[in-house]
Amino acid sequence: LQDAEGGEGGAEVRGGEGGEGAGRAALRELLAGETMAAVQAAALLAGEGDAAGLERLEAALDDDDALRRRVASRAMARDAGRPARVRPLLEAPEVLVRVHTAGGILAAASQSR
Repeated sequence: LQDAEGGEGGAEVRGGEGGEGAGRAALRELLAGETMAAVQAAALLAGEGDAAGLERLEAALDDDDALRRRVASRAMARDAGRPARVRPLLEAPEVLVRVHTAGGILAAASQSR
């Protein structure tokens, strides 16, 4: 992302100061895939309240891949600030999905204090 922005990082990579920005545009392009990169891009965007990022993260909560589901659940709770949305994943059959979900919920609770 820093290369796409041509700088050292900071708000420009996230698209903060200059509007959309190449970094944010690159993240939006990644959302279309069914990959871990798409889920991670969604987590970054959702953490900034981006509707497309939240939508993609929401879809990843029902992903067939447990790894993507656990990353999405933690990000939805911690980064997007929606711990109530991931509570059902505390009942997931995969232990690591449950652990990451619980960790995200706890992180969200500690951030709100």
